[in-house]
Amino acid sequence: MNTSVYPRRFGSNPLFPQKIDFTIHKTSRSKGLGVLTNKSFKAGDYLAKITGPKVPDILQHTLQISKNLHLHDTYFSGYFLHSCDPNIKVDMQKLEVWAIKPIKKNSYLYMDYTETEDYLFKSFKCNCSSSNCRGIVRGKKDKTLFTNAVLGDNAGILYSEKMWWEREDFTYKNDQLYLAGRLVKELARHADVPTFFYSAARVHDNLLRLKQAFSSLGLSKRTNIFYAMKANRFTPLLTQMKIGGMCGIDACSPQEIVHAVSCGFLPQDISLTATSLSDKDFLILKQYKGIHINCDSITTLKRCIKNGLTNSLGIRINPQTGISRSGNEKLQYTGVNLTKFGIYQAQLNDFLKIARSNGVSINTIHFHTGCGYLNDSLQQLSHVFESVKPFIAAIPEVKTLNLGGGLGVPHNKSDASLDLNAWTKLVKKHFGPSKLNIAIEPGEYIVKDAGILVLEKTYQEKKHNVNFIGLNAGFNIAPEPANYDLPFEPVILEKFHGKFSAYKVVGNINEALDVWFEKLEVEDLSMHKHLALINAGAYSSSMSSNHCMRGEMKEVLLIS
Repeated sequence: MNTSVYPRRFGSNPLFPQKIDFTIHKTSRSKGLGVLTNKSFKAGDYLAKITGPKVPDILQHTLQISKNLHLHDTYFSGYFLHSCDPNIKVDMQKLEVWAIKPIKKNSYLYMDYTETEDYLFKSFKCNCSSSNCRGIVRGKKDKTLFTNAVLGDNAGILYSEKMWWEREDFTYKNDQLYLAGRLVKELARHADVPTFFYSAARVHDNLLRLKQAFSSLGLSKRTNIFYAMKANRFTPLLTQMKIGGMCGIDACSPQEIVHAVSCGFLPQDISLTATSLSDKDFLILKQYKGIHINCDSITTLKRCIKNGLTNSLGIRINPQTGISRSGNEKLQYTGVNLTKFGIYQAQLNDFLKIARSNGVSINTIHFHTGCGYLNDSLQQLSHVFESVKPFIAAIPEVKTLNLGGGLGVPHNKSDASLDLNAWTKLVKKHFGPSKLNIAIEPGEYIVKDAGILVLEKTYQEKKHNVNFIGLNAGFNIAPEPANYDLPFEPVILEKFHGKFSAYKVVGNINEALDVWFEKLEVEDLSMHKHLALINAGAYSSSMSSNHCMRGEMKEVLLIS
């Protein structure tokens, strides 16, 4: 009769673990199997000799003998549990197990995995509750925090430092990510589908910052903010903006007007700058005669006159010079290339002749020349402002100048936040003396950095020399990275302080352009179930589609 824990093929060495002394026992669903003692041992007692096949690779249940040699013991030592305060020591040279403290009968054997393994087959959280618990167990090479050798290109950047995107209301506290005072890891537990989370407080703060910037230069009584609703039309978010009372709505379709009114905005709170309006569109517009309309073509002007929509009309101009984040032409509305947007200088006399011959007063000049610009584009913005002045001179009856939107937010570490003071000074320098009322239509600046998109990791796999991370949503849920080449950085929900790796983060859509982030340098993601994509508050859910029938998502407004 074989009394050894090992099968008969390993021989009958009496030093091998015996069934009378040890039982392989199921600990729980989460921890699997463990080695349970059938008798007590004193500190210093010899427990058993271990054996098994020698393999070159790290596998589940292996213990490391040397750099490229591992003991694959699936009968005894492979089931030792881990503790940062162990009760046994495993000598991998002599293949012996010794007690290092008293072990009572019916106790599990605990070793310290970091004493034998350079890197584990699978890292895990440790909940041993000992005073020296590491929290995360990866192997002896990862006992301490990062060193420059581990970080490589990230040399000198430790997790003790803040990430470039962190701020007071979106930051790590005790290694846990918080947004609007909410633990994102807890939010993720309810994110059974791709889920957007928006901070109402951040939206309020962004609007307030714009108001204060104008106020500091004495322009507040002459300014008005219209939120560009196409950036995000989530009903609770719009209603919260209306309650806050700091902005109206910039609409770009009659349907957006209907939605804005359903969220509490009055027609007179809304400015419409639409393009290619249909007969049906004009039927809807006739129901909201209090709105302001900026005509982007001579045809639109004629049709507004025909439909009696002349209460408050403006002209959208095209100054043939544009602006955008980093000169990205995909984000420019005007420039050298002819576009559908606005009235060109060569058309201006014809436009004004039609308006004046029909007794229509043009009270607003509107221009929107591009999106996402930051500090490095302010000199170009000055050129845009100069190019507008001939239009102002040609329409002396104008009362309001609408600067459009385009104010950007940082998308990566090299971006600096837009200097609102410098931006406002530029506005005052060019248009302050004119005494015109100033309107702006920001969308991105107000909501983009107020939102994150929480996604579930679907797979982690190395293909050739590239580590891929798959997520349960693709570019159809948040199209900006694919449409406009805008980086959409994923961040972890908690820090385990592990070894850094580089990942290509991809989505679940069967298209080659479905890539979230080309090279994400972050700690090993094997322990992470979710990632959060920052800057998901604008032009994400509002531009989403059901491509590949992968359009399922949720939106949640966080109100502190």
